[in-house]
Amino acid sequence: MRKIIYTLLGILLLCPVGMDAQTRKERKALFGSSFNYEVSVTGVGQDGTKAMKVWGYGSNVDNAIVQAKKNAVAACIFRGIPGGNGAAPTPALCPDSQCEEKNSAYFDHFFETAGTYLKFINLTTDGVPSGQDRLKIKGGYKVAIYVQVMYENLRKELEDAGIIAKLGSGAAGVTTVTKPTIMVVPSDAYCISKGYVTKFEGESIPDYKKALQTDRDLRLVITKMGGMMSDRGFPLKDLEQELKKLDNENAELQLIMGKQTGSGIQESPIEQLKRVAKSDIILDLDFSVNKQGAQQYISFNLRGLDAYTSKQIAGAAGDGKPSTAATPGLLLEEAVLSYMDEFNGRLTTFFQDMYTNGREIKVTIRKFASLPFDFEEEFDHDGDFLELNEIINRWMEDNCVKGQFSRSDNSENVIRYEQVRIPMTTADSRGRERAVDARSFIQGLTRMLGKEPFNIPVKIFQNGLGEVLLVAGEK
Repeated sequence: MRKIIYTLLGILLLCPVGMDAQTRKERKALFGSSFNYEVSVTGVGQDGTKAMKVWGYGSNVDNAIVQAKKNAVAACIFRGIPGGNGAAPTPALCPDSQCEEKNSAYFDHFFETAGTYLKFINLTTDGVPSGQDRLKIKGGYKVAIYVQVMYENLRKELEDAGIIAKLGSGAAGVTTVTKPTIMVVPSDAYCISKGYVTKFEGESIPDYKKALQTDRDLRLVITKMGGMMSDRGFPLKDLEQELKKLDNENAELQLIMGKQTGSGIQESPIEQLKRVAKSDIILDLDFSVNKQGAQQYISFNLRGLDAYTSKQIAGAAGDGKPSTAATPGLLLEEAVLSYMDEFNGRLTTFFQDMYTNGREIKVTIRKFASLPFDFEEEFDHDGDFLELNEIINRWMEDNCVKGQFSRSDNSENVIRYEQVRIPMTTADSRGRERAVDARSFIQGLTRMLGKEPFNIPVKIFQNGLGEVLLVAGEK
Protein backbone atom coordinates (compact mmCIF):
# COMPACT_ATOMS: atom_id res chain seq x y z
CA MET A 1 0.00 0.00 0.00
CA ARG A 2 1.24 3.47 -0.80
CA LYS A 3 1.83 5.42 2.37
CA ILE A 4 1.08 9.02 3.26
CA ILE A 5 3.50 11.89 3.12
CA TYR A 6 3.00 15.04 5.11
CA THR A 7 4.58 18.38 4.27
CA LEU A 8 3.60 21.49 6.43
CA LEU A 9 4.74 24.88 7.96
CA GLY A 10 8.01 26.18 6.67
CA ILE A 11 10.32 25.46 3.78
CA LEU A 12 10.82 22.00 2.41
CA LEU A 13 14.11 20.68 1.16
CA LEU A 14 15.76 22.55 -1.70
CA CYS A 15 15.58 19.42 -3.82
CA PRO A 16 12.43 17.64 -2.66
CA VAL A 17 12.32 13.90 -2.99
CA GLY A 18 9.65 12.54 -5.35
CA MET A 19 6.53 11.73 -3.36
CA ASP A 20 6.05 8.27 -4.77
CA ALA A 21 9.67 7.26 -4.14
CA GLN A 22 9.88 7.87 -0.40
CA THR A 23 10.25 5.08 2.08
CA ARG A 24 8.27 4.90 5.30
CA LYS A 25 11.39 6.01 7.19
CA GLU A 26 11.83 9.04 4.94
CA ARG A 27 8.21 10.01 5.31
CA LYS A 28 8.39 9.67 9.09
CA ALA A 29 11.45 11.96 9.11
CA LEU A 30 9.54 14.56 7.11
CA PHE A 31 6.52 14.31 9.37
CA GLY A 32 8.65 14.61 12.51
CA SER A 33 10.31 17.83 11.38
CA SER A 34 8.90 21.24 12.23
CA PHE A 35 9.92 22.58 8.78
CA ASN A 36 7.76 20.41 6.61
CA TYR A 37 4.65 22.23 5.57
CA GLU A 38 4.16 25.58 3.91
CA VAL A 39 0.85 27.04 5.05
CA SER A 40 -0.31 30.61 5.51
CA VAL A 41 -3.66 31.85 6.77
CA THR A 42 -5.60 33.98 4.29
CA GLY A 43 -8.37 35.11 6.64
CA VAL A 44 -10.80 34.09 9.33
CA GLY A 45 -12.92 31.16 8.25
CA GLN A 46 -16.64 31.07 9.01
CA ASP A 47 -18.81 28.30 10.40
CA GLY A 48 -15.95 26.22 11.75
CA THR A 49 -13.65 26.47 8.70
CA LYS A 50 -10.01 27.47 8.26
CA ALA A 51 -9.06 29.57 5.21
CA MET A 52 -5.47 29.11 4.06
CA LYS A 53 -2.97 29.07 1.24
CA VAL A 54 -1.01 25.82 1.09
CA TRP A 55 1.80 24.50 -1.12
CA GLY A 56 2.31 21.03 -2.49
CA TYR A 57 5.01 19.23 -4.45
CA GLY A 58 4.54 16.64 -7.17
CA SER A 59 6.01 15.16 -10.32
CA ASN A 60 3.36 17.10 -12.27
CA VAL A 61 0.89 19.90 -11.47
CA ASP A 62 -2.04 17.58 -10.79
CA ASN A 63 -0.04 15.52 -8.31
CA ALA A 64 1.18 18.70 -6.61
CA ILE A 65 -2.42 19.92 -6.21
CA VAL A 66 -3.44 16.60 -4.67
CA GLN A 67 -0.52 16.82 -2.25
CA ALA A 68 -1.42 20.40 -1.31
CA LYS A 69 -4.95 19.30 -0.39
CA LYS A 70 -3.54 16.57 1.82
CA ASN A 71 -1.13 19.05 3.37
CA ALA A 72 -3.97 21.42 4.30
CA VAL A 73 -5.81 18.68 6.18
CA ALA A 74 -2.61 17.25 7.67
CA ALA A 75 -1.68 20.74 8.93
CA CYS A 76 -4.91 20.91 10.92
CA ILE A 77 -4.39 17.43 12.35
CA PHE A 78 -0.68 17.25 13.14
CA ARG A 79 1.02 20.65 13.22
CA GLY A 80 -1.54 23.38 13.73
CA ILE A 81 -1.98 26.52 11.66
CA PRO A 82 0.01 29.72 12.17
CA GLY A 83 -1.76 33.01 12.83
CA GLY A 84 -2.07 35.88 10.38
CA ASN A 85 -4.51 38.16 8.56
CA GLY A 86 -6.63 38.65 11.66
CA ALA A 87 -6.57 34.99 12.68
CA ALA A 88 -4.96 33.64 15.85
CA PRO A 89 -2.81 30.48 15.69
CA THR A 90 -4.81 27.23 15.69
CA PRO A 91 -3.43 24.31 17.71
CA ALA A 92 -3.10 20.86 16.16
CA LEU A 93 -6.09 18.59 16.59
CA CYS A 94 -3.68 15.78 17.47
CA PRO A 95 -0.59 17.33 19.10
CA ASP A 96 0.91 13.94 20.00
CA SER A 97 4.10 13.60 17.92
CA GLN A 98 3.41 9.87 17.55
CA CYS A 99 -0.21 10.31 16.46
CA GLU A 100 0.30 9.31 12.82
CA GLU A 101 2.52 6.37 13.68
CA LYS A 102 0.15 5.05 16.37
CA ASN A 103 -2.80 5.28 13.97
CA SER A 104 -1.01 4.49 10.69
CA ALA A 105 -3.72 2.11 9.42
CA TYR A 106 -6.41 4.73 9.96
CA PHE A 107 -4.45 7.50 8.23
CA ASP A 108 -3.43 5.24 5.32
CA HIS A 109 -7.15 4.68 4.74
CA PHE A 110 -8.04 8.35 5.42
CA PHE A 111 -5.50 9.89 3.04
CA GLU A 112 -4.90 7.16 0.45
CA THR A 113 -7.24 4.19 0.20
CA ALA A 114 -10.56 5.98 0.73
CA GLY A 115 -9.49 9.59 0.22
CA THR A 116 -11.70 10.60 3.15
CA TYR A 117 -9.71 13.81 3.62
CA LEU A 118 -11.40 15.27 0.51
CA LYS A 119 -14.68 15.60 2.47
CA PHE A 120 -13.05 18.36 4.52
CA ILE A 121 -11.64 20.48 1.66
CA ASN A 122 -13.28 23.29 -0.26
CA LEU A 123 -11.28 24.96 -3.05
CA THR A 124 -11.71 28.73 -3.04
CA THR A 125 -10.14 29.27 -6.48
CA ASP A 126 -10.93 27.68 -9.81
CA GLY A 127 -8.56 26.46 -12.48
CA VAL A 128 -4.91 25.38 -12.45
CA PRO A 129 -2.51 27.53 -10.39
CA SER A 130 -0.43 29.96 -12.45
CA GLY A 131 2.22 32.65 -12.04
CA GLN A 132 4.01 32.59 -8.68
CA ASP A 133 1.62 29.89 -7.47
CA ARG A 134 3.02 27.43 -10.04
CA LEU A 135 6.79 26.92 -9.97
CA LYS A 136 8.82 24.46 -12.02
CA ILE A 137 11.45 22.87 -9.81
CA LYS A 138 13.88 20.02 -10.09
CA GLY A 139 11.90 16.78 -10.36
CA GLY A 140 8.48 18.35 -10.80
CA TYR A 141 6.30 21.27 -9.69
CA LYS A 142 5.59 23.28 -6.58
CA VAL A 143 2.09 24.79 -6.57
CA ALA A 144 -0.07 26.78 -4.17
CA ILE A 145 -3.82 26.48 -3.78
CA TYR A 146 -6.35 28.41 -1.70
CA VAL A 147 -8.65 26.23 0.39
CA GLN A 148 -11.07 26.13 3.26
CA VAL A 149 -10.76 23.18 5.62
CA MET A 150 -13.92 22.20 7.51
CA TYR A 151 -12.05 22.19 10.80
CA GLU A 152 -14.93 21.40 13.17
CA ASN A 153 -16.19 18.58 10.92
CA LEU A 154 -12.65 17.21 10.81
CA ARG A 155 -12.44 17.36 14.59
CA LYS A 156 -15.67 15.38 14.90
CA GLU A 157 -14.42 12.78 12.40
CA LEU A 158 -11.27 12.19 14.46
CA GLU A 159 -13.23 12.15 17.74
CA ASP A 160 -15.72 9.59 16.42
CA ALA A 161 -12.83 7.43 15.18
CA GLY A 162 -11.20 7.55 18.62
CA ILE A 163 -8.05 9.25 17.27
CA ILE A 164 -8.38 12.33 19.49
CA ALA A 165 -10.16 12.91 22.77
CA LYS A 166 -13.61 14.43 22.77
CA LEU A 167 -14.06 17.75 24.55
CA GLY A 168 -14.28 17.10 28.26
CA SER A 169 -12.72 13.63 28.08
CA GLY A 170 -9.54 12.42 29.64
CA ALA A 171 -8.12 10.48 26.69
CA ALA A 172 -8.95 9.54 23.12
CA GLY A 173 -12.05 7.39 23.08
CA VAL A 174 -12.60 7.64 26.87
CA THR A 175 -15.49 9.89 27.85
CA THR A 176 -15.68 11.17 31.42
CA VAL A 177 -18.89 11.38 33.40
CA THR A 178 -19.48 15.06 32.65
CA LYS A 179 -18.18 17.81 30.39
CA PRO A 180 -17.42 21.34 31.61
CA THR A 181 -20.57 23.44 31.71
CA ILE A 182 -20.34 27.04 30.52
CA MET A 183 -22.27 30.17 31.43
CA VAL A 184 -21.74 33.41 29.49
CA VAL A 185 -21.90 36.50 31.71
CA PRO A 186 -21.37 40.19 30.84
CA SER A 187 -18.22 41.52 32.48
CA ASP A 188 -18.25 43.92 35.43
CA ALA A 189 -16.70 46.58 33.21
CA TYR A 190 -19.48 46.25 30.62
CA CYS A 191 -22.29 46.42 33.17
CA ILE A 192 -20.79 49.35 35.07
CA SER A 193 -20.11 51.32 31.87
CA LYS A 194 -23.76 50.87 30.83
CA GLY A 195 -25.19 51.60 34.29
CA TYR A 196 -26.47 48.06 34.89
CA VAL A 197 -25.51 48.03 38.57
CA THR A 198 -26.89 47.49 42.03
CA LYS A 199 -25.41 48.09 45.48
CA PHE A 200 -23.80 45.38 47.60
CA GLU A 201 -22.03 46.31 50.84
CA GLY A 202 -21.76 49.89 49.58
CA GLU A 203 -20.20 48.98 46.24
CA SER A 204 -21.64 49.04 42.73
CA ILE A 205 -21.84 45.50 41.32
CA PRO A 206 -23.39 44.14 38.09
CA ASP A 207 -27.16 43.83 37.90
CA TYR A 208 -27.50 41.06 35.32
CA LYS A 209 -31.28 41.07 35.32
CA LYS A 210 -31.38 44.77 34.47
CA ALA A 211 -28.74 44.27 31.77
CA LEU A 212 -30.68 41.48 30.06
CA GLN A 213 -34.00 43.29 30.31
CA THR A 214 -32.55 46.53 28.93
CA ASP A 215 -29.80 45.68 26.45
CA ARG A 216 -30.95 43.91 23.28
CA ASP A 217 -27.41 43.86 21.84
CA LEU A 218 -26.16 42.09 24.96
CA ARG A 219 -28.81 39.39 24.66
CA LEU A 220 -27.88 38.81 21.01
CA VAL A 221 -24.16 38.61 21.79
CA ILE A 222 -24.65 36.22 24.72
CA THR A 223 -26.89 34.02 22.57
CA LYS A 224 -24.30 33.93 19.77
CA MET A 225 -21.41 33.27 22.16
CA GLY A 226 -23.36 30.46 23.82
CA GLY A 227 -24.21 28.95 20.46
CA MET A 228 -20.57 28.97 19.37
CA MET A 229 -19.56 27.15 22.56
CA SER A 230 -22.41 24.66 22.25
CA ASP A 231 -21.34 23.87 18.68
CA ARG A 232 -17.94 22.93 20.09
CA GLY A 233 -19.34 20.48 22.60
CA PHE A 234 -19.67 22.58 25.76
CA PRO A 235 -22.98 22.20 27.66
CA LEU A 236 -24.50 25.60 28.47
CA LYS A 237 -26.21 27.21 31.42
CA ASP A 238 -28.40 30.10 30.26
CA LEU A 239 -27.82 33.24 32.34
CA GLU A 240 -31.40 34.47 32.09
CA GLN A 241 -32.87 31.13 33.16
CA GLU A 242 -30.42 30.79 36.04
CA LEU A 243 -31.38 34.27 37.29
CA LYS A 244 -35.02 33.18 37.33
CA LYS A 245 -34.05 30.05 39.25
CA LEU A 246 -32.16 32.20 41.73
CA ASP A 247 -35.24 34.33 42.34
CA ASN A 248 -37.49 31.31 42.69
CA GLU A 249 -35.21 29.64 45.23
CA ASN A 250 -34.63 32.83 47.21
CA ALA A 251 -30.98 31.76 47.42
CA GLU A 252 -29.50 34.73 49.31
CA LEU A 253 -27.24 33.52 52.12
CA GLN A 254 -27.92 34.97 55.58
CA LEU A 255 -25.16 36.94 57.28
CA ILE A 256 -23.89 35.13 60.35
CA MET A 257 -21.68 36.42 63.12
CA GLY A 258 -19.37 34.22 65.17
CA LYS A 259 -19.78 35.19 68.84
CA GLN A 260 -16.07 34.93 69.62
CA THR A 261 -14.46 36.19 66.45
CA GLY A 262 -17.07 38.61 65.10
CA SER A 263 -16.44 37.15 61.68
CA GLY A 264 -19.13 36.74 59.05
CA ILE A 265 -19.80 35.41 55.59
CA GLN A 266 -22.18 36.75 52.96
CA GLU A 267 -22.51 35.89 49.30
CA SER A 268 -22.41 38.52 46.62
CA PRO A 269 -25.04 38.22 43.88
CA ILE A 270 -22.49 36.66 41.49
CA GLU A 271 -21.52 34.05 44.11
CA GLN A 272 -25.21 33.25 44.65
CA LEU A 273 -25.61 32.85 40.90
CA LYS A 274 -22.59 30.54 40.65
CA ARG A 275 -23.87 28.36 43.46
CA VAL A 276 -27.35 28.02 41.98
CA ALA A 277 -26.18 27.59 38.36
CA LYS A 278 -23.39 25.15 39.28
CA SER A 279 -21.46 26.02 36.12
CA ASP A 280 -17.87 24.85 35.84
CA ILE A 281 -16.59 27.78 33.79
CA ILE A 282 -17.77 31.39 33.53
CA LEU A 283 -17.20 33.17 30.22
CA ASP A 284 -16.73 36.80 31.21
CA LEU A 285 -17.48 38.90 28.10
CA ASP A 286 -16.86 42.60 27.45
CA PHE A 287 -17.51 44.11 24.03
CA SER A 288 -18.27 47.33 22.17
CA VAL A 289 -19.64 47.92 18.67
CA ASN A 290 -17.70 50.60 16.78
CA LYS A 291 -18.29 52.34 13.45
CA GLN A 292 -15.87 52.88 10.60
CA GLY A 293 -17.63 54.76 7.85
CA ALA A 294 -20.66 52.79 6.74
CA GLN A 295 -19.30 49.61 8.32
CA GLN A 296 -19.16 48.34 11.89
CA TYR A 297 -16.69 46.26 13.84
CA ILE A 298 -16.63 44.81 17.32
CA SER A 299 -13.93 45.01 20.00
CA PHE A 300 -14.10 42.21 22.56
CA ASN A 301 -12.40 40.84 25.65
CA LEU A 302 -13.30 37.26 26.60
CA ARG A 303 -12.06 35.54 29.75
CA GLY A 304 -12.66 31.97 30.86
CA LEU A 305 -12.87 31.86 34.67
CA ASP A 306 -12.98 28.89 37.01
CA ALA A 307 -16.40 29.27 38.64
CA TYR A 308 -15.03 27.83 41.90
CA THR A 309 -12.01 30.11 42.36
CA SER A 310 -12.56 32.95 39.81
CA LYS A 311 -9.04 32.28 38.49
CA GLN A 312 -8.57 33.02 34.79
CA ILE A 313 -7.85 29.90 32.77
CA ALA A 314 -8.18 31.23 29.21
CA GLY A 315 -8.44 34.57 27.47
CA ALA A 316 -8.87 36.18 24.07
CA ALA A 317 -9.16 39.83 23.03
CA GLY A 318 -9.14 41.71 19.76
CA ASP A 319 -10.97 43.72 17.12
CA GLY A 320 -13.01 42.31 14.30
CA LYS A 321 -12.61 43.55 10.75
CA PRO A 322 -15.03 46.24 9.53
CA SER A 323 -18.11 44.46 8.24
CA THR A 324 -21.63 45.02 7.03
CA ALA A 325 -22.92 42.28 9.34
CA ALA A 326 -26.36 43.33 10.52
CA THR A 327 -26.19 42.37 14.19
CA PRO A 328 -23.66 42.53 17.05
CA GLY A 329 -23.95 38.74 17.31
CA LEU A 330 -22.66 38.25 13.77
CA LEU A 331 -19.94 40.84 14.33
CA LEU A 332 -18.83 38.94 17.43
CA GLU A 333 -18.78 35.64 15.54
CA GLU A 334 -16.60 37.14 12.80
CA ALA A 335 -14.21 38.63 15.39
CA VAL A 336 -13.99 35.67 17.78
CA LEU A 337 -13.89 32.67 15.41
CA SER A 338 -10.15 32.77 14.84
CA TYR A 339 -9.49 32.64 18.60
CA MET A 340 -11.95 29.90 19.51
CA ASP A 341 -9.83 26.80 18.92
CA GLU A 342 -6.96 27.92 21.13
CA PHE A 343 -9.39 29.32 23.72
CA ASN A 344 -11.46 26.13 23.87
CA GLY A 345 -8.29 24.06 23.95
CA ARG A 346 -7.23 25.85 27.14
CA LEU A 347 -10.65 25.31 28.71
CA THR A 348 -10.58 21.62 27.85
CA THR A 349 -7.01 21.16 29.12
CA PHE A 350 -7.96 22.87 32.38
CA PHE A 351 -11.01 20.65 32.84
CA GLN A 352 -9.05 17.49 32.05
CA ASP A 353 -6.46 18.54 34.63
CA MET A 354 -9.23 18.85 37.21
CA TYR A 355 -10.23 15.24 36.58
CA THR A 356 -6.64 14.20 37.23
CA ASN A 357 -5.68 16.53 40.08
CA GLY A 358 -9.04 17.62 41.48
CA ARG A 359 -10.82 20.97 41.46
CA GLU A 360 -9.78 23.72 43.85
CA ILE A 361 -11.82 25.07 46.79
CA LYS A 362 -11.31 26.95 50.08
CA VAL A 363 -12.38 25.74 53.53
CA THR A 364 -12.56 27.79 56.75
CA ILE A 365 -13.39 26.20 60.12
CA ARG A 366 -14.41 28.29 63.13
CA LYS A 367 -16.16 27.66 66.48
CA PHE A 368 -19.18 29.03 68.28
CA ALA A 369 -18.62 30.32 71.83
CA SER A 370 -20.98 27.57 73.00
CA LEU A 371 -18.41 24.90 72.11
CA PRO A 372 -16.78 24.03 75.50
CA PHE A 373 -13.31 23.51 74.01
CA ASP A 374 -11.18 24.79 71.12
CA PHE A 375 -9.31 23.19 68.22
CA GLU A 376 -6.31 22.38 70.41
CA GLU A 377 -8.35 19.95 72.53
CA GLU A 378 -6.91 16.41 72.43
CA PHE A 379 -8.90 13.30 71.50
CA ASP A 380 -8.18 9.59 71.23
CA HIS A 381 -8.26 9.05 67.46
CA ASP A 382 -7.27 5.71 65.90
CA GLY A 383 -5.10 4.91 68.89
CA ASP A 384 -3.33 8.30 68.98
CA PHE A 385 -3.98 11.29 71.25
CA LEU A 386 -4.05 14.20 68.86
CA GLU A 387 -5.23 17.79 68.90
CA LEU A 388 -8.51 18.31 67.06
CA ASN A 389 -6.81 20.48 64.42
CA GLU A 390 -4.41 17.64 63.59
CA ILE A 391 -7.26 15.14 63.38
CA ILE A 392 -9.00 17.46 60.91
CA ASN A 393 -5.72 17.76 59.02
CA ARG A 394 -5.51 13.96 58.74
CA TRP A 395 -9.04 13.86 57.31
CA MET A 396 -8.00 16.39 54.67
CA GLU A 397 -4.92 14.32 53.78
CA ASP A 398 -7.06 11.21 53.37
CA ASN A 399 -9.85 12.81 51.32
CA CYS A 400 -8.23 15.47 49.10
CA VAL A 401 -7.10 14.31 45.66
CA LYS A 402 -3.49 13.15 46.05
CA GLY A 403 -3.52 14.74 49.52
CA GLN A 404 -3.23 18.22 47.98
CA PHE A 405 -4.13 21.23 50.14
CA SER A 406 -2.50 24.15 51.92
CA ARG A 407 -3.21 25.07 55.57
CA SER A 408 -2.81 28.86 55.71
CA ASP A 409 -4.03 29.44 59.29
CA ASN A 410 -4.14 27.15 62.30
CA SER A 411 -5.05 28.43 65.78
CA GLU A 412 -7.27 27.42 68.67
CA ASN A 413 -10.27 29.24 67.12
CA VAL A 414 -9.82 29.14 63.34
CA ILE A 415 -8.38 26.81 60.68
CA ARG A 416 -8.08 27.90 57.05
CA TYR A 417 -7.35 25.68 54.07
CA GLU A 418 -6.62 26.95 50.57
CA GLN A 419 -5.87 25.17 47.28
CA VAL A 420 -7.92 22.24 48.53
CA ARG A 421 -8.17 19.73 45.67
CA ILE A 422 -11.45 17.81 45.72
CA PRO A 423 -12.59 15.03 43.35
CA MET A 424 -14.86 15.95 40.45
CA THR A 425 -17.26 13.08 41.13
CA THR A 426 -18.01 10.47 43.76
CA ALA A 427 -20.22 7.39 43.97
CA ASP A 428 -23.34 7.69 46.14
CA SER A 429 -24.78 4.92 48.33
CA ARG A 430 -26.42 3.38 45.25
CA GLY A 431 -23.19 3.39 43.26
CA ARG A 432 -24.23 6.29 41.00
CA GLU A 433 -21.71 8.95 40.00
CA ARG A 434 -22.45 12.36 41.49
CA ALA A 435 -20.72 15.70 40.97
CA VAL A 436 -18.83 17.05 43.99
CA ASP A 437 -18.83 20.69 45.09
CA ALA A 438 -17.34 22.33 48.18
CA ARG A 439 -20.39 21.68 50.36
CA SER A 440 -20.86 18.01 49.45
CA PHE A 441 -17.13 17.37 49.88
CA ILE A 442 -16.92 18.85 53.38
CA GLN A 443 -20.01 17.02 54.63
CA GLY A 444 -17.80 13.98 55.13
CA LEU A 445 -15.81 15.93 57.72
CA THR A 446 -18.94 17.12 59.51
CA ARG A 447 -20.19 13.52 59.72
CA MET A 448 -16.91 12.44 61.32
CA LEU A 449 -17.00 15.29 63.86
CA GLY A 450 -20.59 14.43 64.77
CA LYS A 451 -19.62 10.92 65.91
CA GLU A 452 -17.75 9.57 68.93
CA PRO A 453 -15.46 10.66 70.44
CA PHE A 454 -16.08 14.22 69.23
CA ASN A 455 -19.89 14.63 69.21
CA ILE A 456 -19.48 18.10 67.72
CA PRO A 457 -22.44 19.58 65.80
CA VAL A 458 -21.29 21.62 62.80
CA LYS A 459 -23.14 24.19 60.70
CA ILE A 460 -22.09 24.65 57.05
CA PHE A 461 -22.30 27.97 55.22
CA GLN A 462 -21.50 28.05 51.51
CA ASN A 463 -20.13 30.99 49.54
CA GLY A 464 -20.61 30.27 45.85
CA LEU A 465 -19.42 26.88 44.64
CA GLY A 466 -15.85 26.97 45.83
CA GLU A 467 -15.81 28.21 49.41
CA VAL A 468 -17.34 26.87 52.61
CA LEU A 469 -17.35 27.99 56.24
CA LEU A 470 -17.82 25.38 58.97
CA VAL A 471 -18.81 26.67 62.41
CA ALA A 472 -18.40 24.04 65.12
CA GLY A 473 -20.57 23.86 68.23
CA GLU A 474 -24.13 24.31 66.96
CA LYS A 475 -26.37 23.31 64.07
